[in-house]
Parts: sequence; structure tokens; C-alpha cells
Amino acid sequence: MKPDRYRRKKDGNFVCAEPLRNEWWLYEGRRSGLFHAIGRGHHFEKHPKGWDPQQEPMERVLAVTRVSKTLAFSFVSAGMVFSDATVAFSLNGYDDFAVLQSGLYAPFAWQHSSRLKSDLRYSPTDALEPFAFPDVKGSDEEQRLTELGSSYDQARRDWMLVEEQGLTKLYRHYHDSDDADPRIANLRDLHREIDLAVARAYGWDDLDLGHGFHEVPYLPENDRVRFTISEPTRIEVLRRLAELNRQRYEEEVAQGLHGRKKAATKPRARKAATKQSTLDLGDLLNFDPEP
Repeated sequence: MKPDRYRRKKDGNFVCAEPLRNEWWLYEGRRSGLFHAIGRGHHFEKHPKGWDPQQEPMERVLAVTRVSKTLAFSFVSAGMVFSDATVAFSLNGYDDFAVLQSGLYAPFAWQHSSRLKSDLRYSPTDALEPFAFPDVKGSDEEQRLTELGSSYDQARRDWMLVEEQGLTKLYRHYHDSDDADPRIANLRDLHREIDLAVARAYGWDDLDLGHGFHEVPYLPENDRVRFTISEPTRIEVLRRLAELNRQRYEEEVAQGLHGRKKAATKPRARKAATKQSTLDLGDLLNFDPEP
């Protein structure tokens, strides 16, 4: 609102910079990069380099609560205005959903994100940009992940509609070893199948995922039991993802994608190397339509 933009601090200076005061009817955080990435960049007068004006707008996108213990991804309408408490992704496929919701991605996200008290505070630049997605485009593995992701998403929705509860309550039941509800058991079975499919997509058929109710070290001592992969497997998955990240980074350096910069001590595989997208994530983060 205009009065808020024109408020002054005790020292007499405005709380907002001049551009925000002059265009007080616009949102402060316009997130133009996100809207270009999901095919809705036509609303802007200026566009980032590489933007495709023919890109079809997405009807839905994946999103996750920025701060939570559940790390529960879900599909939401791409036409809404996103709160800063929500992280939205320019991804809308069930295969992407399956990978990000898998027990192989969760340890990576917890490893590379920060914390707010005992909760995970999700950071896309740390937990998504360096993550090496499995290269499954056009393969049987992609179809399998799509089918499993769709089934898992629908099973969650069915439970929440019947119980009139959200994802947080659902995952409390999911991680409760005493909960024998067949619908929850089916969700666990689907999640196990997703994890196996993701492992196969990476070519890691030798991994013994060891699903069960395990204590995870990244949660408080009084709330550590989760239905997930075993602790030795978690450590091995993190090691393999780090090695895959290094390999892809070296391939990109050989292709000249990183210029003549010195090798980073913490190399990151660019998302563009593993996921097709119209814009590089770095371009999106740095793009500002203002002159």
C-alpha cells in the first residue's frame, strides 16, 4: 500500500527506496526471473538473455515450504502470486516430483540447506542448483518415474481429502511406526518404489536402500525416527552425488561452459546440464528488469 511505502524511519529517511515509492502499486519482490522461467514473461517489458517468447506457459509448478521438517513437494497453480515463505520451481513433471520427493534427494537437501531452529530452511541455490538430476529424458526410467510420481501424488491427495488434513499431519502418520493404516502403508510402498526407480535412473542398482524406520542425525534427538533409507545408504548416496557433481562439472569445463575461471573448491553442476530449461538458473537469479 502507498502509505507503507512512504513511511519514514526515526532518522527521517524513507523505509523504501525511491523506485518502490514511485511505483507503490507494484509488488516489491516481482520475481521476474521465475515468471519468465514458467512461461509467463510476456507480462514484462524487459526480458533476460535467452528468453524464448514462444515458450508455453506452465499451468502448474512444483513448490515446497521454505521452512519445514517434511520437505514435502507439491503441485500448485502457476498463476498464483507466491509468498516468500514458498519456494517455487520451474518444474512441472511427475518425474521431477518423484526425484525431488525421493529418499535419495532428501539427504542432499538437508546436507546443503541451512536450519531455522531444528527445521530445514530450503535454499534453491544450495540444495537445487548443485544437485545432479538423473539423465532420463526419453527413457523407460523417465516413464516409470512419471507413473510412480503420479500415483504417489494422487494417494497423498486422496488421504488429505478424506481426513481433511494437510501434508504436515500426513507425514506425522507416515513416519509413525505404529500407524498401520493401509493407506499410509501404501504411501510407504510407493515411496520405496520411487526410491528404487531413482536409484536405477542413476545406474545405482547395487545400492541396498534398506528402507525402514531409522533415526536420522539431522533432526532433534527426540524426533529423529523417519521411514527412509538406512544411514549407511544415506552416506553413500551423498558421496555418489558429490562425485557425479564433480564429473559433470569437469565435463562442462571441458566444453568451455565455465569460461577460463579457476576450478572451484566446491564445484557445482549446472542445472542446465541435467534438466532442459529455457533459461540458466544463474541468469534467472541475476536478472532484474529495472534499468
